[in-house]
This record gives sequence, structure tokens and C-alpha cells, in this order.
Amino acid sequence: MYVRIVLPLLLLLALILYSVANAAPGADGAAAAGDAARVWLLRHAEAGSGPDPALTPAGVARADGWHAQLGSPALRRIYATDTLRSRETAAAIAADAGAELDIYDPAHPEALVQLLRERSEPAVVVAHSNTLNELAQALGADAGLPAIAHDEHDRVYLMPLRDTAPL
Repeated sequence: MYVRIVLPLLLLLALILYSVANAAPGADGAAAAGDAARVWLLRHAEAGSGPDPALTPAGVARADGWHAQLGSPALRRIYATDTLRSRETAAAIAADAGAELDIYDPAHPEALVQLLRERSEPAVVVAHSNTLNELAQALGADAGLPAIAHDEHDRVYLMPLRDTAPL
């Protein structure tokens, strides 16, 4: 269990440190001119069962881990679906950064992708197992990403907002 939580968090930290080192933020935390903003796409943390479950203790621990690693001053906005598990995951990440939390409709991913492109700011999108890969592909990931298992909560994509294909 420890390896399943810590190893993905260490990988995520490495990705974040790499992106921070290459983002060259300006005084206001925005990316420097000519440098594309980045978006972290991740699945909500572990949740209980039922129609709109809350995070489990393991999910709270994972969300707090993301909170500590993604809640950087350059982070401007967190997008989440209107489910308790997504809102709780997003709120943990947004807390440290002072980032705004926006609710998006997963049935209309094209609206979110358009908004991400228009705002072009560092952000996190908390998605679901059946929507995460579609969002990643809309932002430029290769087709054929592996499916996300029901019990997999450590999938994270770091996507630049440049050179994205329409959804």
C-alpha cells in the first residue's frame, strides 16, 4: 500500500520539479512569453461507494499529497466535476495555492478544452477514469492511452497547452 501511494507521488514530484524548472515563471507566476502554460490532468483520489461518495482515508492522503506537490504559487485554477470525490480532491490541491475552483461538465469536454486554451494558465483538471484519457488526447497526447482501471487513482498527465488538436 505504501509503495502504491508514495511511488506515484515521487514521480509526480519529479514531473512538477521538471516543469517548474522549465516554466520560467514571471513575477506574477505566469509563464514567460513564448512558454506554454501546462495543465495537470489527474483522476480523483480513492472514494467510497454509493451514488456520490466522499474520499476514503487513502483518498484523503492522496489528495493531500497532490495538495503539497501541485499547490504551487504558479497554479491559478483547479477544474473538477460536480461530484463529491472530485470536489474534495480539487479542494485539497487548491487550498495551498489559493487557486480558484471551477466546476466543469464532463459530458462536454470540448468546452473545458476551449476554456483551458483561452485562459492559457497553469491549472489542474480532476477527472474520472472514463474521461481522463479523452481530455489528455484532446490536449495532444497520443491516441491509444491505456485504459484506467476502476482501482487506479495515480494516473497523471502533464500537458502543455500549445499544439493541441481540436476535440
